[in-house]
Amino acid sequence: RVYREPQRALKLAVALDPPRRAEVLALGLERLARYDPARALRHYQSLSAEVLRDEQHARVAAAIARGGIVQREERVRDWVDARLARWGDDRLIALRLRWALAESDWAAIAAHVPALSAASRREGVWRYWRARALEARGEAGAARALWAELATERSYYGFLSADRLGQPYVYRERAPRSPLAHLPDKPSEKPPSEKPPSEKPPSEKVLSNKAPSEKPPSEKPPSEKVPSNKAPSGKPPSEKSPSEKVPSNKAPSGKASPDKAPSEKTPSEKALSEKDPPEKSSPDKALFNESPGESPDKPPADASLPPWARAMLRRVRELYAIDEPSLAQSEWTHALPRLGAQQQFELGRIAAAQGWYRLAIDAANAGRHWDALELRFPLAFAAEFQRRAESQAVPAGELMAIARRESAFSPVVRSPAGARGLMQLMPSTGRALARRQGRRFNARDLYSVPHNLDLGSAYYRHLLDRFDGCRPLALAAYNAGPSRVRRWLGRDRPLDIWIETIPYPGTRDYVKAVLAYSVVFEHRLGRRAALFTERERRARR
Repeated sequence: RVYREPQRALKLAVALDPPRRAEVLALGLERLARYDPARALRHYQSLSAEVLRDEQHARVAAAIARGGIVQREERVRDWVDARLARWGDDRLIALRLRWALAESDWAAIAAHVPALSAASRREGVWRYWRARALEARGEAGAARALWAELATERSYYGFLSADRLGQPYVYRERAPRSPLAHLPDKPSEKPPSEKPPSEKPPSEKVLSNKAPSEKPPSEKPPSEKVPSNKAPSGKPPSEKSPSEKVPSNKAPSGKASPDKAPSEKTPSEKALSEKDPPEKSSPDKALFNESPGESPDKPPADASLPPWARAMLRRVRELYAIDEPSLAQSEWTHALPRLGAQQQFELGRIAAAQGWYRLAIDAANAGRHWDALELRFPLAFAAEFQRRAESQAVPAGELMAIARRESAFSPVVRSPAGARGLMQLMPSTGRALARRQGRRFNARDLYSVPHNLDLGSAYYRHLLDRFDGCRPLALAAYNAGPSRVRRWLGRDRPLDIWIETIPYPGTRDYVKAVLAYSVVFEHRLGRRAALFTERERRARR
């Protein structure tokens, strides 16, 4: 009865013995705080301090504070503000800071940021917003000093800070090295990512849609972990509206170098003009970068890899050849912790050379090679992306950034919710988009790189048109659904504040990551890009 009627917890607990009474009261108040935190606070304050144990007091207070902050209950705010610093709970403080951001309450931000732990205060997010609060309160010099420090980082907040100062972005790119010679043994005749996989039970085909140790583009990992955009806790199911023709895509839960001849192409131009390895059938020697006359049994170029790691590489290659990407991923994930950082980097280079982009990203992240942009942000399927970018009038870097975040460039990935392929489209969304294009549709087509990019780029264009060309809104809709984004609009806030106060942490981090990734990919393609367009910077949402 307390679960069904938590507001009656005080009356229902009267007849119980003291130990049971205390626990029933604590459970009832915790549950009530989820729905009516102000009422829960009144009941809690009416109790004698000795009724609950210290542990129960802590639970109830935390539940009331969280409920009040999430619901932005004014009647709870002062009570929470008086206790935040004493509690020292970074999660509660972060929630309170975002409430203050939503109201542009710069005094509250200046007051609560110091209550964060030292580690959290060092995060880019709170350094940036502390600078914004200082600027709003007339301390422009202190604000610019913080932004100048942040602008040396390759991250969403680093790019935001550089824009505030009118400075160019810093990329800290590790210079790429020459490709590896080859892999041992005879390779299969086609790269595995070219053919769509056969439909198999979910237990055999489902892969996580994000590299396990994935970090944002900054050289230092943030303490706010970026959750997968498909994680059940990241966002609730997308809503559908009868008026929406295209359903939401989410289910539950270059310039030439001056020292080159005019006819030469830069690496980025080559990437766009040539087919990517996984998109074409090539001879064995070309696929594995073997030189004429070399034996296929010759060890890999990096002799520092132990024999077991070279054997693992052969297994991974063959697993991809027989359409078992999940098993290949398992082999890779098991092997990475057993290698040193330099070996992990070399392993990543081998993977990138074979078109195993997801594995290359994993290896770079495992070795904490944050500046190895050629591994962490590979120009995968660049020609395919460029064709769709031209047909949909969007930058190729934006499409690549979405695919990087959605699938880490794995064409055969399927999320637990059923989203498939490079741009992680749900079959229902793919079917609706295919119907609009007048083409036949089969769910297996979503594992085909050309088909997936055709539909995924069209869906992103559809969302851009729907939200007046505003990329952050379109990206939020790509992740959480258009209906929710419409509900989050209308409070007349600058775009950076709107993004920071998106209610769903998964969607909030998704938008920030894809915007930052877009800048990085455009840089890798030899183009200049801005985190926000001039129109977006002026917009209020």
